[in-house]
Amino acid sequence: MKLTIRKSLCASMAVSLFILFIFAYSSSNIALISSNNVGNPAHSDKVLLNPDHETENETTSGNTPNSHTDSSISHEKTRIQTIRKFMLSIIDTINKAAPKKIGDINNKEHYLDGHGIPVYGGHLRENSYKEPVRTKKYLASFLSLKENEVNSLKESHEIVIDQLPENFPSGIFDGNGIVYVGGGKYNWLVLLSIKALRNLGSKLPIEVIIPNKNEYNSDLCDRVFPSLNAKCLIMSDYLPEGMAIQGFQIKSMALMISSYAKILYLDSDNIPVKNPDSLFTQEPFISSKMVIWPDFWRRSTSPAFYHISNITVDETKHVRKSYHDDRDHPKDQSDYSYHDMEGALPEASSETGQILIDKETHARTLFLSLYYNVYGSFYYPLLSQGAAGEGDKETFLAAAHKLGQSYYQVHEFVREFGVIKPEGNNDILGMGQYDPAIDFSLESSQINKKVEYLTPSNYNNHYFNSSELMFLHTNWPKLHPMELSNGKGIRNIFNEDGQRHRLYGPELGKEVGYDLEQKIWNDMKSIVCDSGDIKIEAFSGHSMKDVCAEVTSQLEYLKSG
Repeated sequence: MKLTIRKSLCASMAVSLFILFIFAYSSSNIALISSNNVGNPAHSDKVLLNPDHETENETTSGNTPNSHTDSSISHEKTRIQTIRKFMLSIIDTINKAAPKKIGDINNKEHYLDGHGIPVYGGHLRENSYKEPVRTKKYLASFLSLKENEVNSLKESHEIVIDQLPENFPSGIFDGNGIVYVGGGKYNWLVLLSIKALRNLGSKLPIEVIIPNKNEYNSDLCDRVFPSLNAKCLIMSDYLPEGMAIQGFQIKSMALMISSYAKILYLDSDNIPVKNPDSLFTQEPFISSKMVIWPDFWRRSTSPAFYHISNITVDETKHVRKSYHDDRDHPKDQSDYSYHDMEGALPEASSETGQILIDKETHARTLFLSLYYNVYGSFYYPLLSQGAAGEGDKETFLAAAHKLGQSYYQVHEFVREFGVIKPEGNNDILGMGQYDPAIDFSLESSQINKKVEYLTPSNYNNHYFNSSELMFLHTNWPKLHPMELSNGKGIRNIFNEDGQRHRLYGPELGKEVGYDLEQKIWNDMKSIVCDSGDIKIEAFSGHSMKDVCAEVTSQLEYLKSG
């Protein structure tokens, strides 16, 4: 059954969204999707990219035998066996809960007017009066399910809630750490992000999850990443035989197999702007155990999701005021925003280029989110109804919400960087996300403040005046220098006239107080020009000399003004 999903601005993996879980209870090889065949390039003797700051667990290395002590090898073998057995039971439960006798619902035949909710509608910060309030009636006017489809999904959901385990097995994770998904072209982006982390003084250990052996880069995993206190885990090593995953399911699985108990997950194209280490020891993470960041848009979840998942929404209790104007005070109860009602998921929709989560507290959250992603052809349209970014991004918050688990969603508006226009309709090249600790500290004093409309685009408005940028999600385009130089336009480093230009405009520097775009390209230069002959898949077909020359030219342009 093939999924029809709209193009996402925030997906970190450019692969198909369809998932197959095939179990061959025999000695057959694990069947995994591969997007790149990565060889085993010869190692250089040069030690690369030693961080300026000491890091925790300095002895942490790659996952090759000669980089581990005997005891750590033994522990990891035991951990792999335990995780494989546990994942087999989880997937067996999810398979038994498969919706019965219904087909794909993510198609135009299941939308009343042949299409979902306006893809880029409901921009939360813009808060336009031109758009209808997202009432229950409005949200119910898109996705339309037949009675047998609702009943099948409801039965499936009840089965999985009843049978999923309460916890992970003991002894398979511990401590705090940062997790990425790498492999293939994404290895370069991970390296660039890790470089930024270490330059900021982050000391936390890092795991780079490689989907399968074909995408394992021995030069990076055995030599370069360990010099930055990062190690590679091959996901397929931790999965049962016959288990195949791809697309949006990879993020859920990466969180589950990581050896850390508390995780800051970052998409490969996410550049840290502040050291995130202290987030683990501050509110809101101390009490909520999960922090989710917002997307640009209002929530578009179908009311049918709440019925199917048996979540009660009390339509007589208006517990949030997300419009900050007279639309929060309608005369008729039916004119309230549905997601401001008690029991509904809160505004805004989620952007999961970064997730902070405690796996012990949120074990069932991860199990249930995996179920939603396995059956994404049903749950993605229920959670998003065709809105921009439809995919796994809503499944984590939805799972925690259903299970009654605590979570914190950052209030500060995500900020777009790119080509910013006074009249709105900005060309978004990157997404800025904010410090949740500052957000939490300001919440009680400013949560009910009235939002002021400064310009027609409302670009300069912050939810909190004291918010500080923490992450720059460089998702569209991704920062592959040779691809950026191959062409002309706003998503290249050459404009339509063939002149070099900034990707993120002057707004990024104003937001952080220094030239962050220049700093990113300086980090690129440090890697490609000053660190020896690193084997990087993203530069296939180009010599490092040519890559260095292109990066240096763009850096000099940025320095010139």
